[in-house]
Amino acid sequence: MISGFTIVRNAVRLDYPIVPAIRSILDICDEVVVNVGKSDDDTRDLVSAIDDPRLRILDTVWDVSQHGGGRQPTQPDARDRDAAGIGRLPGTLGSLHPGR
Repeated sequence: MISGFTIVRNAVRLDYPIVPAIRSILDICDEVVVNVGKSDDDTRDLVSAIDDPRLRILDTVWDVSQHGGGRQPTQPDARDRDAAGIGRLPGTLGSLHPGR
């Protein structure tokens, strides 16, 4: 099984082409998990309108105080990973920035 993963927040407001981005990886994946942060626009509706059974949406609230200006997403905690049905793999997320 090949799984794709992406994160998105405020894609409509930022004019980010999230639908084409997700569709492009759906072509090669058995599933695509999209972490949709609580947005100030219609990003969640836009992503959920992609009618594909391989798409799994994970709704999260990002702690923007941990971002360093919003350029770095925060690490999902165990509850988020459990809700998505994914585990923490060695070499992913938390180990990208040791000591943070």
